[in-house]
Amino acid sequence: MEIDIDSELHMLVYEYFEARILFGFYDFEEKLQSAPKIAESFHLSPSTVRQAFSQLEKQGYVKLEERKVARVAYQPAPGECRERAYRYFAERRKGITEFNQSGRLLLQPLWKEGLSRCSDELLLEFLAKAQKNPDSMAVRFFLYTINMLDNQLVLNFFWEIIRYVRFPYLRKETEPLPSDLTSLPRKDILTFIGRNLFRNYELELEKVFAFLDESKPESAMEQAEPVPFEWSIYRHRPQLRYTLASQIIREAMNGRYPEGTYLPSISKMAELYGVSDMTIRRTLDILAGLGVTRSYHGRGTLVCMEEGKIDLSMSGVREGFRLYQESLHILSLTIYPVAQYVLAETSKEKRAALRQEFETLLSEKTSYRCFEILLSFIEENCTLDVIKECYGKLRELLAWGYPFALIRIQKQRMCSEYLDEISRMIQALSKDDIEGFAGIWEELLRREADRSRTFGGL
Repeated sequence: MEIDIDSELHMLVYEYFEARILFGFYDFEEKLQSAPKIAESFHLSPSTVRQAFSQLEKQGYVKLEERKVARVAYQPAPGECRERAYRYFAERRKGITEFNQSGRLLLQPLWKEGLSRCSDELLLEFLAKAQKNPDSMAVRFFLYTINMLDNQLVLNFFWEIIRYVRFPYLRKETEPLPSDLTSLPRKDILTFIGRNLFRNYELELEKVFAFLDESKPESAMEQAEPVPFEWSIYRHRPQLRYTLASQIIREAMNGRYPEGTYLPSISKMAELYGVSDMTIRRTLDILAGLGVTRSYHGRGTLVCMEEGKIDLSMSGVREGFRLYQESLHILSLTIYPVAQYVLAETSKEKRAALRQEFETLLSEKTSYRCFEILLSFIEENCTLDVIKECYGKLRELLAWGYPFALIRIQKQRMCSEYLDEISRMIQALSKDDIEGFAGIWEELLRREADRSRTFGGL
């Protein structure tokens, strides 16, 4: 089975070999595998691999010759690769360590859902290939299974993690899978793979720390600034207008730009948000397509939140809705373990303050703000920076759903749509029932994700 999702997949191959070359995995002029063999290993098309190698050649990492395999063209100075590797991992030590816990809360639920959609035939097909070529099997198996979710945002998140962690790219030794693994029942196969994948991460983590402790070069900075994990959703196509449109929708919902008022001028907004006038104009086009705003010549841009005024022919609107759908999907699969973890780590006083916020929603009849409140609470109170980063981005993307909810629910019902769920959340928090609270949110988000799939035929 070949994965064919997006042309950006070639970056996965590019960065795999870039890391290996820069960190000294390969010697100068060493021959690499052929494009078809690499394609089979990654479950990608040969054309995707060739695209990656073309970019590697442009950067001076490899030399390509017609009808021959690529050779490593990069020749570092003595000790350069070792020092580069030290600096890279030393600056990311805290973030890499944290993925051991964050991965179980974020990646494991996504991976398990992907596995549930993977047929026995496809699973055995992958394992047969992995037995022949176990190199970086963990990375390839995660990619293989989460692709079953048909969610580009999940894949993007996974790639960003691998780009940050990097050491799954750098394993020199390979450990063959047990020859009788494919003869076991599916449940036993998955238990074995799951246990070994996460154990492999722990082992690689130990190796990285041992390397850092024993290989500190004299020229390395003593107090290097830590480099945190950042989820770059638009890494290869920095479309600021999507992030900005989401932000303005959230600000309108939270009262900064109340319905019936005018937004600041284009030049003022450009200054306020630190972007160009053109980015503001493109953002306003999207907001108009969503029915959030309406522009009047000589008067400005009115915040109106019009029901049923969404222009689905606009690519920006469709892209925003895709991000909303996929963020809901991720939240529905991860909210249960994440909410439990965060609430268990916070004080009773903070949980009481959260309950009070939900009670305020009941009294003010603004139940649609419950999503913003919970995700903000998680972002502000989680002790794991990776989850804070992930849920902060998802909170931004979830704002895209508000205009669509206006059509589905209509403005008159928006205020009371989630009152029953909020009442149950308040009761759970009053009883300090953390599992019950997380379960209510899982149920709510799964329902919202199901609803979003039926909207507009998207």
